[in-house]
Amino acid sequence: MATILIQTDYNAPVYMICIMISFIVGLAAAFVLMLTDKVPQYVIWCSTVLNALMVAFGGMLISVVTSGFKACGLSSVGGAFGVFAAIFIMTHIIPEYREQIFKAYGCMIPLMYSVSKLACHFSGCCYGREYSGYFSLHYEGVADRLPTTDVFPVQMSETILFAIIFVIGIIVVYVKKAKHGIFALACMCGIGKLLLDYLRDSHADNLFVPSVNQLMCLGIIVVGALLAYNESLRKLVLDVHKRPVNVNETTDVK
Repeated sequence: MATILIQTDYNAPVYMICIMISFIVGLAAAFVLMLTDKVPQYVIWCSTVLNALMVAFGGMLISVVTSGFKACGLSSVGGAFGVFAAIFIMTHIIPEYREQIFKAYGCMIPLMYSVSKLACHFSGCCYGREYSGYFSLHYEGVADRLPTTDVFPVQMSETILFAIIFVIGIIVVYVKKAKHGIFALACMCGIGKLLLDYLRDSHADNLFVPSVNQLMCLGIIVVGALLAYNESLRKLVLDVHKRPVNVNETTDVK
């Protein structure tokens, strides 16, 4: 079978380089998307700085919590939650551009996540379950964390899947202009991550016990579905208020 060799003893900090590239690519994509939506540049720059800070904060916070407060790194899922927090803050500060900000950063999340998983793929900090089929990975290096057997390329699978979700999101949200497209995109991200997590080595012996990542993904799915439902209700209310006024129901105030 075709096994791919991954050498982890690099002279450069490959993990941090990939993470920084994911930051730059994701924020640049959101920047361009907001420009196409004619959002003022001061709003774009403010939201970019806020998102960069919240992604870093969320990534470190979730990393600390999931490690039992024993280590600090950058969690990609935590970074995604940081984006959600930044969107919530920014859309309350500048509500007139709520929809444009929400769309741009919502579509950016799967792209940023896709690129960030290359960091894990090349460093071997986390990996798939034991697997010796096509495109299996074999890690070599001095780090104790590395697996001793061939493993499934779960990180590269996430990179490919979330790149596809990003393209779908651009088509659905910006080309087709689907009203609930951004919430459907959030649900797709949650479902994709939740299912692929079963292919990680950490799930080899506890298939029916959900991981912290899976619980957070389940929360994303539920919140995404509820937001879509609330948007429908909001549209219904707006339509009701826009109905023609019956003159017989009005009262003149003199």
